[in-house]
Amino acid sequence: MCKRVDILDLAQYAWGMKGEVYALCLGSTAGSAALACALLGWRVVGCVEDDAESAAVVEGRVRDGCLADAWVFCGSVGEFVRGGFAGEFARLGKQLAVVACGFGGDGLEERGADIFDAICAVGPGIVVLEGDEDGGWRELACGRLADLGFDSEGDCVPAAACGSPQTGLRSWVIGVRAADGSAGSDVAA
Repeated sequence: MCKRVDILDLAQYAWGMKGEVYALCLGSTAGSAALACALLGWRVVGCVEDDAESAAVVEGRVRDGCLADAWVFCGSVGEFVRGGFAGEFARLGKQLAVVACGFGGDGLEERGADIFDAICAVGPGIVVLEGDEDGGWRELACGRLADLGFDSEGDCVPAAACGSPQTGLRSWVIGVRAADGSAGSDVAA
């Protein structure tokens, strides 16, 4: 179940951290999630892309300096976790934000287990999930995040409200590690 987490609370949590917020992007859709994190002022330290073309785009952003510190892994999120690479990011702890894109439809079932395995392996302070407007995956994701000790909120936002030329709706789930280790049970719209 989702607990209301005001976006300003998330910002205060992120900005109240000592030092930088680091971002690990899982399936960042050819770097768009990573670039969004960079615009937030988060230092992107890793991107996992499951196809060579997307990985090449992200590597280009590393070379041109947009994502200067990012490490790029070309393979599935499952391979990233099973290969032990996720553990390399665990040292960042609560300073780390995990950002994953492409949920919706069967996305939670197809990719969700690997995404949540990665979240467990790295122990981030913030989780951001993005997908299509089908709200079913949001509630499942909020429940899974609650099981992992996160307060979370899911909502649907028109892509155009963020300046995108897309006309569709995009769904978001934002999770913040609960300060006391408990998780909420309020359901978001």
